[in-house]
Amino acid sequence: MSEFPVLYPESCELHASVPEKIRQVYREAYQIRLRAPNAYAGQIRKALEFLCKDQKATGKNLYMQINSLVERNVIPPTFAEMTKLIRLLGNLGVHATDDDVSIWDSQLIDDFFRSILEYVYIAPSKLFHLKSRLEQGENQDPNSEAG
Repeated sequence: MSEFPVLYPESCELHASVPEKIRQVYREAYQIRLRAPNAYAGQIRKALEFLCKDQKATGKNLYMQINSLVERNVIPPTFAEMTKLIRLLGNLGVHATDDDVSIWDSQLIDDFFRSILEYVYIAPSKLFHLKSRLEQGENQDPNSEAG
């Protein structure tokens, strides 16, 4: 990742605190979000499955796994609602139905997914590194690979 990340247009690179498998799926999905919203929704659903796996969610399907993360307070209720919508739109995108995921839906999926990643991985990582810096009196960049 560049020392100076692209701010606009938004970059497909996620913070280093996000597990590599999630970053890889997101990177691939981001490239098709406007050209193939159905495929994008399915890929983000896949990335959500990796998040559940990484957070050791229990349950036989994504619905149950999301609920287990809520029960363990890994994600709060508002974010649970976001994950459920991503799951439903992902299903819509990959199953043969009369409805399709729109470009506008894909933008909301992207916003929701990035918010969830911020809550689960990025904010805790930045907090940890800020606390460490303050305790040690060091001045480290919270957006670096180490942070």
